[in-house]
Amino acid sequence: MDIPEPYQQLIPLYKKLETSLSVINVGNSAYDESCLKCSEVSKKLKYLDSFLELTDSLKSVVPKGQSTTAERDFFLECYDRTSKDFPVLSPAEPKHKIEDLIKNVLLHGPDIKEQMEMELEHCQEKVKNNLKVIEVAKVKAATNLDKFSRLSRNFLIKNPIIRKDNLSRGIRTVLQDEKPSRGILKTSFIGGLIGAAIGVGYAFNKIERDRKNLENEGHEIPIEVIKYKPAFEVSRKIVSPVDSTGLKLTLFQYQSCPFCCKVRTFLDYYGISYDVVEVEPVFRPQIKWSSYKKVPILLAKVDNGYQPLNDSTMIVSVLASYLNDKTYKINELTTFYPKIAINDENGKFKEEIVNKYFLMYQGSVPKDRTLDDIVEERKWRKWADEVFVHTLSPNVYRTINESYQTFNIFSDAGKWDEYFSSWERLLMINIGALAMYFIGKRLKKRHHLKDDVRQSFYDEINIWINAINARGGVFMGGQNPDLSDLTVYGILRSIEGCDAFKDAFENTQLANWYQAMTDKVKNHAGSNMLGN
Repeated sequence: MDIPEPYQQLIPLYKKLETSLSVINVGNSAYDESCLKCSEVSKKLKYLDSFLELTDSLKSVVPKGQSTTAERDFFLECYDRTSKDFPVLSPAEPKHKIEDLIKNVLLHGPDIKEQMEMELEHCQEKVKNNLKVIEVAKVKAATNLDKFSRLSRNFLIKNPIIRKDNLSRGIRTVLQDEKPSRGILKTSFIGGLIGAAIGVGYAFNKIERDRKNLENEGHEIPIEVIKYKPAFEVSRKIVSPVDSTGLKLTLFQYQSCPFCCKVRTFLDYYGISYDVVEVEPVFRPQIKWSSYKKVPILLAKVDNGYQPLNDSTMIVSVLASYLNDKTYKINELTTFYPKIAINDENGKFKEEIVNKYFLMYQGSVPKDRTLDDIVEERKWRKWADEVFVHTLSPNVYRTINESYQTFNIFSDAGKWDEYFSSWERLLMINIGALAMYFIGKRLKKRHHLKDDVRQSFYDEINIWINAINARGGVFMGGQNPDLSDLTVYGILRSIEGCDAFKDAFENTQLANWYQAMTDKVKNHAGSNMLGN
């Protein structure tokens, strides 16, 4: 069918609109790429700058033999990482003294830093140029969209439509026609208009979001002390007879969340008392007060209010650092774990807690620990968070029946019938079980698990147990658990009673280690650190 002549005026406008949107899309891609490059260069530059400061601080004490072994080992570890990014720092000879490495860094480092600063400036300029291109395209798209909208609306009201029977009728007649062709052209124009509007709106929104993310990138996001404790009823109090820390802690949690279990395991092992507030997982009213919308959240009473601690790994690191050296208060220790806004390797904006796997020994590494112990502990804590925990959901929600079984176990373990109304409990079980069944399928694909997800679960458990055996102790920490033991145990503790947990006992060598951990945690075996 030929397009009526009046409507032909819309064609060039629509093409211009398409062109503007295409320019916006291309601009967005270039913008994303330049932002990612900017982020990479910025991170390298910050690391190089810190490394140069470290090197400068060691240049005088190393030759005189005044540096500690830990300082030298830390320098070599940093040097190894830095030289991979900046090959010019690598020595020509494979064997070298630490003094030579320091001289090499101080000789070439400033030049590399200057080059990196120039590269960062160039990247930032590209970001600005891409934004300008997008802004121009936005204006053109908005102008064309406005013209397209006005013309199409006027034409639909005033002009006749050519129908299949070649009869010209006004728009009102067409709308009253009972034949199948009624309103086709009108619907097409409205559909095109809505589609164009949505496309432009999405593009505008993405640009604004990306600009905001770019402005925030690299900035520290403070975790501020709150003056008053949120007014929510405590679900239960965990009182330890061996607690001498004086800490007053409140844990906002889901009882069967693996990350919450990790924090509870740490507190139980060291015999630290704490209050628990069960969070209703659908609407989460108990944490409305917090800008951080996940659990666990640990509130610690401090001099001027309450210090929120977010992220289970950071919580454990802060508390472990405090137990090692109580001269620093909890809120003072949090300053060593800044939250930074970054774009990750996929260009996705997120907030990341720096140093969360590190303990702040303040120059006093425990005598019974070696650098190898500390590095291994850090490695396995990270493995537990980034690999092992992701095998749980696809296993406990493997089938609809297992999903419902898991949520009923969660309900019993968390005493949902006591803390929530009947309708809330039923909602959590039914909606949660169905939702997590489908989410489990997505997680299986995202984390590249085997078709038989149980096998992936067993594989990771075997990796863990084999690593413990290779170190020759009962635990990864030797004769006593370290933080990686507590982390893995806490994660597994969250699925006790589920079929996946029972199957793991039958098909792996997990049982001995798990039972030994249970005894240690139940008896507060880490409490000998308290009160020192």
